[in-house]
This record gives sequence, C-alpha cells and structure tokens, in this order.
Amino acid sequence: MISIQEVETVIALLASRKQWRSASDIHSHTPSSAPRTVRAILCKLVELGIVDYVEVFPGRRYRLAGSAEECHVEYFHDIAVATEVLKGS
Repeated sequence: MISIQEVETVIALLASRKQWRSASDIHSHTPSSAPRTVRAILCKLVELGIVDYVEVFPGRRYRLAGSAEECHVEYFHDIAVATEVLKGS
C-alpha cells in the first residue's frame, strides 16, 4: 500500500534525481508528512534499493539510486497510479 506521504517523498526525490538531499530537505517538499515519516519512508526505500544514502556530518544524505527507475519499474508505475488516485481526490 502506498500512502500520500510516500508519493510526495518519491516525487521530491525524482525532482532532484542526482542531487544529495537531507531528510529535512526532502521533508520541505512533502506537506502531508511529519519529519519522522519522511525518515521512515527513506529507510524503506534504501532497503528496497531505490535510494542510495551516505553518512555525513551532521546526518545522512539521500538520492535516487542510479538504476532505480530501470530496476524498479513496477514500483514507479505504482507510484504514478497512486499519484493520480491520491492527488485527484
């Protein structure tokens, strides 16, 4: 199941595909999410191999994995459908 928070997080990542972003940077583009929700979604996406992260001071930075869209076509299709359904209502 995909939530509006997950959709917004993925859209924020897609908007800055090659740039490293902090969780708070991503959170600033997700109006429906609490900061901890964004961090939880990012952890889920890291585990799925959709997002890369690096440990830097003072925290982690995230970006879409280089081959995420090619390797996870079904997930991105589900995000597109969820975007249409959730944003359309």
